[in-house]
Amino acid sequence: MPKTLGLLVCLSLCVRVAGAGEENPEPKALAQAAGEVLQAIAAGDSARARTVAEQVRPDPWLVADELIGRGERKAATALASASTHPDVAGLVAFVVGYEGDEPAVRKALRDAQTALKASDPQRALEIVAGMHSGNPLFRAQVLGAKGEALRALGRTAEALRAYEAGGAVAEQIGWLAFAARQYWRAGAAAARARDLESSLRFDERLLAVEKRRERPKYVAAAMRNIGWALAELGRFKEAVTRYEEALPVVAKAKDEAGRAAVWFGLGRAWNALHEIDKAIGFFEQALEVRARLGDARGDAWCRLNLGQCFIQRGERRRSIPHSEAAVATFADQRMPHAEAIALGNLGVAHFGRGDYAGAQAIFERVLAVERELGRESGVAWALGVLGNIQFTYGNHARAIALTQQALDVHERLGEDMATAQALLVLGGVHGVLGELERATALHQRALEIAQRIKANKLVGVALNHLGSDYWLAGEYDAALEYLEAALAAYGSRALNDRIQTLGVIGNVLVAKGELDAAAARYAQALALEGDSRDRVLQIHLAIGDLELARARPTQALVKFEQAVSEATLLGLREVEVHGLRGKATALNALRKPREALSAVRLAATRLTRLVGGLSEEQGAAARGAVRKLFDEGLRAALTLPKEERAAEVAFHIESSRAGTLLESLKAREGLFASQVPATLREAQLRAREEEKDALTAYREARRTQDFSKTRAAAGRLEMARAALDEVVARIRREAKAAASLVYPEPADLPALQKTLRAEEALVLYALLPDDAVALVITPTDARVVSLGSTQDVEQAAAIRLDDADSEVSASLRALTKRVFDPLALSDHTKRLLVSAEGGLTAVPFGLLAPSREIVQLPSGTVYRFLRNAEQPSGTDILAVGDPVYAKASRLVPLPGTRVEIEGIGAGVKLLGKRATERALWEAAGRTWRAVHIACHGLLDTEVPMRTSLALTPGDGMTGS
Repeated sequence: MPKTLGLLVCLSLCVRVAGAGEENPEPKALAQAAGEVLQAIAAGDSARARTVAEQVRPDPWLVADELIGRGERKAATALASASTHPDVAGLVAFVVGYEGDEPAVRKALRDAQTALKASDPQRALEIVAGMHSGNPLFRAQVLGAKGEALRALGRTAEALRAYEAGGAVAEQIGWLAFAARQYWRAGAAAARARDLESSLRFDERLLAVEKRRERPKYVAAAMRNIGWALAELGRFKEAVTRYEEALPVVAKAKDEAGRAAVWFGLGRAWNALHEIDKAIGFFEQALEVRARLGDARGDAWCRLNLGQCFIQRGERRRSIPHSEAAVATFADQRMPHAEAIALGNLGVAHFGRGDYAGAQAIFERVLAVERELGRESGVAWALGVLGNIQFTYGNHARAIALTQQALDVHERLGEDMATAQALLVLGGVHGVLGELERATALHQRALEIAQRIKANKLVGVALNHLGSDYWLAGEYDAALEYLEAALAAYGSRALNDRIQTLGVIGNVLVAKGELDAAAARYAQALALEGDSRDRVLQIHLAIGDLELARARPTQALVKFEQAVSEATLLGLREVEVHGLRGKATALNALRKPREALSAVRLAATRLTRLVGGLSEEQGAAARGAVRKLFDEGLRAALTLPKEERAAEVAFHIESSRAGTLLESLKAREGLFASQVPATLREAQLRAREEEKDALTAYREARRTQDFSKTRAAAGRLEMARAALDEVVARIRREAKAAASLVYPEPADLPALQKTLRAEEALVLYALLPDDAVALVITPTDARVVSLGSTQDVEQAAAIRLDDADSEVSASLRALTKRVFDPLALSDHTKRLLVSAEGGLTAVPFGLLAPSREIVQLPSGTVYRFLRNAEQPSGTDILAVGDPVYAKASRLVPLPGTRVEIEGIGAGVKLLGKRATERALWEAAGRTWRAVHIACHGLLDTEVPMRTSLALTPGDGMTGS
């Protein structure tokens, strides 16, 4: 299964600090300043001359040049001598050593500046391209103008060389303000071009100049830019050091905005280092200052990053208000790129809390914004997330189509990391569908990309996926090879991933029968002492299964009981269910069926909340254990006295099918969202979040070993769980149809009997690993019938109706004798309801009992639900048929289906090219009197989720 959240969170943008705002002054400003100097000298006002010499705008160096150009060399010298400020310290020597004047160069420079301000960089470049001057002040300005023109023309590498040369000339003569301006511009241009090493180099040179200028505010700004560049290069620890060095500097400068920016940078760096608590602390400090200063954009960026941090910490409820505020601000400020990122955070938070409909609506907005911006990368990201949501809904074809679109864009743009991640997700979907060859090919492509870009963590993940693929395919040696390689890729990092991989290696070795080697790998996993207790407990459960494989049920029971005890305390319900299943297996082996039944019953109560009450990712492990769990219960029930047996067998068969129904029911989350009122959905989400918060508090209290805190936390947890149960009860009362799908309650034997009419009988077939049984239920009776070995039943069920008539007849007689005659049905039974599994689902029961009406059902619970459902009946008929199959398909049109549908009369008819999957889904939103579908059905008894209708492919869907 693809991971849902890990692939959704995107990194926010964090921009460089803006420049000092020192631009070339207008000629009028220079003329005015020169006039002030002349007046001050004439009046003997040295203080006024010093004021001009120490101001940033206009630059005193350019004022001195203006005076020299007027022939006022003495005034220029007086201006240079008026201050000892570092910016002016080199001006005296420059004025004294000034040789000659170049009025043509001065005019050309002004013309170039005029062209740049008129957005005509080509003209500016033509003006300065052939200019040469022996005057370093002019030479520096020529290089600066050249750099500006080249940058505007997109010739970044040439612009950087010009900026650097101009800054070096200015720095050599002591014109520090101009040198700083060039290094600012060079660093910014390099950053925009993602030439981060050059950006860092220019920022370092800028820092040295600003330190000489003794301007703390700009020293700190240069430090922040260095921190930014280091963070962008992934050198986060160095970034933290530079930001921390900047803190006392901004304090000295009394620069509140600068301090907020440093805190923001520290938050970003600590977040990247996975120190989420530290990151949140710094972002919150920055937010407080931004809010106080009225900096709306800065406030929004802080909130955006806080939203991400809370998502990473699992506190999605705290994330949502920050993300909503960021979305509103960025929309108001007309910053669509940032708005899309904030929307993405909001969507991730809603997805994580189980609000899939809300997440889908948000990411559709993200997709619209990214398309309007023309950002293909952003469009691909949004498509990938929407594909993941469709996977959660169970719409696998749609999930594949969306993820494939995202993959195509990432590949075309050369986004290797995103491409590899999309391949892993796509492979995961195909793997869930049982298409292991396709999944393996996709995972192999992801591995090759990860290896090429040297993304070690991604390499490990891809190798792990491949190992799991080969394990599921039964190719154990290949699986071990890939899993061992995954361990090597992780190295000493990714502790929890290593534990999980070692556990899978142990499982593969168990499948190979190498039990001692498996035990060694499990021990190795436990020795790592990871901080993920669910993965550690999964290893303990695997050891319990290993003890069962060694025929040591007593030792296995001890392991399972320990795991169940801790899982119960920590609220790890999927682990608890697995442990209870193992416990039941051990108890059955020890011939303690009643204790085994108690364990299964307890697990069933956990499943009720787990399967429907948690997210897809959280409930997946439990749903996978449903069948094995109730098989153990059924095995125990079959040993009970006759008077108890039927009721217990009914409970375990129906419980199994109520749970596994969720695995095959597509769009269950969509049905839930459409049928449950918004107030109840929100109440459910809040109850889940409160339970999770209470559980977190309980775990933290246990770590403190403070009895009073632990007791209080345990009380809060029990109250939270009771509140969640109450919400579930409300949903069952007020939204019965949706609750029956998402919170399935198996019907017990009396309820099933009450549902049946006098002439009806319900037969529940169950195929255990060894034995096959059937439970026959009538309104007045229920009995368990043994059918012999499962292998014999499956073999008898594997008939081919296209064989010779004599062979078919013999096969049907053998099958009837094996699975139908033992039922000993009364002649009063006119209507037979059959709930089969395995190979029996393909049996033509109508041929086995031609004198009776046959209805095949997923389970008795489903029949009861359909009988009791208070759904309004439509007035029209929907008919779908005669689909068009591709020439390469092995399917051929079914003869007569078009005539069959046209003979229905009035109604909505989807025929031929119109008989697509999308058209059927769109029509499904209406209420119909009847739905008639005439096409091929593709049955898969091994992976029921792959069972499908074969419709016309198109609209981005496969048609199945």
